[in-house]
Amino acid sequence: KDVRYSRGYFEKSNLFYGETLDFRGFDRKWSTVDGNLSDGEEPFETAPPKTEYYIQDCPTDKVAEVLAPELVKNFGDFSVYRIAKNISGYPVIRCGNEGETVVIECAEDLNDDLTLNNRSVGFNVQRQMEIIKTDGGEIFHPVFCWFGFRYFSLTNNAEPVEVRVIHSDVEVTSDFCCSDETLNWYYKAFVNTQLSNMHSGVPSDCPHRERLGYTGDGQLTCNAVLTEFDAERFYRKWLLDILDCQDKNTGHVQHTAPFAGGGGGPAGWGGAIINVPYRLFRHFGKRDELEKVFPAMEKFVKYMESRCENSLIVREEKDGWCLGDWCTPERISIPEELVNTTMFISQLRRLVFCAKALGKPYDRYEKLISEHSAAVTEKYFDKKTGDFFNNVQGANAFAFDCGLGNAKTLENIIKKYSEKTEFDTGIFGTEIVLNVLYKTGNSDLATKLLSNKGKVSFDFMRRSGATTLWENWGGEESHSHPMFGASTEFLFEELLGIKQTASSVRYDQIIISPVFAECLDYAKGKIKTPHGEVAVSWKREDEKINLNIAVCDGINAAFVSGSTKINLHTGSNSIIL
Repeated sequence: KDVRYSRGYFEKSNLFYGETLDFRGFDRKWSTVDGNLSDGEEPFETAPPKTEYYIQDCPTDKVAEVLAPELVKNFGDFSVYRIAKNISGYPVIRCGNEGETVVIECAEDLNDDLTLNNRSVGFNVQRQMEIIKTDGGEIFHPVFCWFGFRYFSLTNNAEPVEVRVIHSDVEVTSDFCCSDETLNWYYKAFVNTQLSNMHSGVPSDCPHRERLGYTGDGQLTCNAVLTEFDAERFYRKWLLDILDCQDKNTGHVQHTAPFAGGGGGPAGWGGAIINVPYRLFRHFGKRDELEKVFPAMEKFVKYMESRCENSLIVREEKDGWCLGDWCTPERISIPEELVNTTMFISQLRRLVFCAKALGKPYDRYEKLISEHSAAVTEKYFDKKTGDFFNNVQGANAFAFDCGLGNAKTLENIIKKYSEKTEFDTGIFGTEIVLNVLYKTGNSDLATKLLSNKGKVSFDFMRRSGATTLWENWGGEESHSHPMFGASTEFLFEELLGIKQTASSVRYDQIIISPVFAECLDYAKGKIKTPHGEVAVSWKREDEKINLNIAVCDGINAAFVSGSTKINLHTGSNSIIL
């Protein structure tokens, strides 16, 4: 009887479109002894929703940074402002007049006339807007909503105070710098993009149009994120979302977690249920956590086997999506079944690694690897040329990466990208092509490709003024998609050379083996392992290479370069080559 309820100041609230806040007549002191709910009514009892409650211990969102807005143009009724970089967050505004209707709108880009361009945040249909009807207060901002933007408009009955950058409280624990401005930009842009897409334990595809935890995007960048951020708790929470959205009967894994619709494919998206726990185990070595999720990983394998014809993955759900690669610069021509089957073979290899670590049988999975490998080879391999499906859009690399093909296959990969000098691949193929080149000793070509200055390049994004990674190579859609940032892993694993041995977990045993790419004069950086920091710097001087390697306690580390092997001690190690 002592409880009353009354209409609050929320008129509308939508995470995708924004809020309408009406403070007129609302007592801001309502929750204090001085407050008043004069129109309050007695509440009624209702049954609580049936659900299962889980403790969420993932990092919470916070105001991570404050930026100063800069005027772009005053249009009379409204003005347009810019900030230094593309972010997730919101503007804070000041309006001292009561009874005003203030409108804020956010976007990533401008039209030629300097008005907001909404295509990248919602195809000019979905708009990020905040409408505030003022009382006698002065400072206003969104309450439960944040936006993805670099520009915003504001009606001229108010003025901007600041812009608050909002994302999960996840620390960037890495650093990277080298002599190539493109690679430096690429690292910083990925960090900024990833942070903009980390909210409430969900790694989203973009912070505006969809805001969904796409399993494809999240599993693709998982290794890079766990290398460059303190993201274990964040990703462990998301793994629970993935497990929660797995069909308990069939083993099918949804394209988004938590599930909220969205398209995708069986291996690139559903394979998150294998790749994410595998990456978490490699980085942190928690066997008990892997043990818990292993049955779900096995169930997914059974589902994938039910999607096959002649050992090729040809479908997902009935009348549903079945994507292979995605966001290629030209129309996708690489077959979906080639992409899905080769990626699934790689996932089976990771499952075998996990099974061995847990002491579980794995013969069945090695048999499946053989069967799927034979099927891909039979349908797509040309013995005369050494190519898989004419080597379009990284087809050879997809096959070679999972153990297929021969020396001619690799030779054709090298020849193609030496001549092409830029990417022709989508979100999965880009990382796979680079992985094949680096792992086969073609580091000069891989680094040149990663830093190439052509149109289909990360440098094109940089030259276009981007501060975050785009969804498409040409920038047609979202300007804040982390998925193409997966290859930042090579900045640390290859250019700095910090990598675990084949059987190591938790960075117990590492090899420092930088590639010393010809196009670079120096590289330096660090990562944080469960044991502590590992830092590497190298620089060319007088036809020699000077290295400094700092190793924390608890790691068994060795430097390897060609035939040279040097065991490293805790602390600073100086080497001259």
